[in-house]
Amino acid sequence: MPMMPPDANRMQDDHAPTPFSAADIAAACGPGRVTTYRVSRQDGPTVLLRWEFTSADDEGAESVSETFDTEGRSLGPAETSTARWVDLQRHASTPADLTTVEADEVEVPAGRFRCWRYTVQGDGGHSVSWFAVGLPGPPVRRIEVRDGVEVSEMTLVAVEDPRTG
Repeated sequence: MPMMPPDANRMQDDHAPTPFSAADIAAACGPGRVTTYRVSRQDGPTVLLRWEFTSADDEGAESVSETFDTEGRSLGPAETSTARWVDLQRHASTPADLTTVEADEVEVPAGRFRCWRYTVQGDGGHSVSWFAVGLPGPPVRRIEVRDGVEVSEMTLVAVEDPRTG
């Protein structure tokens, strides 16, 4: 099983270390990397969400996202956004007293991954995110539970990166 995320990834003294540093994310999420997720919500249809990094520099990146139905039909125009690497890291920064980090493995449509499983307690529920040790960026699986009921799930379906073959 993987070692725990490095303490150097802690963004605030009272937060758990994030799975990846901003530099880790920058190195992994360059132009051409495409990730596709299946997103299921209790209150809506299951969709596919595709993110592609189109450009990057030392500070951040530009990406294009598009949503499709499960048959692959586009559900609207693609959207372009920019983000700083440190802000992408900040998405995984959670209060230490509400967060449990454990080594785990998970199998999703994109493959089987050694992970850090982050369970974060919240108001009326919790979330569980599996971050693949060798795949810096968003979790490969994430579920959200409210009042004992799973209300959403995001699962990695595919990842492509021309830089890694």
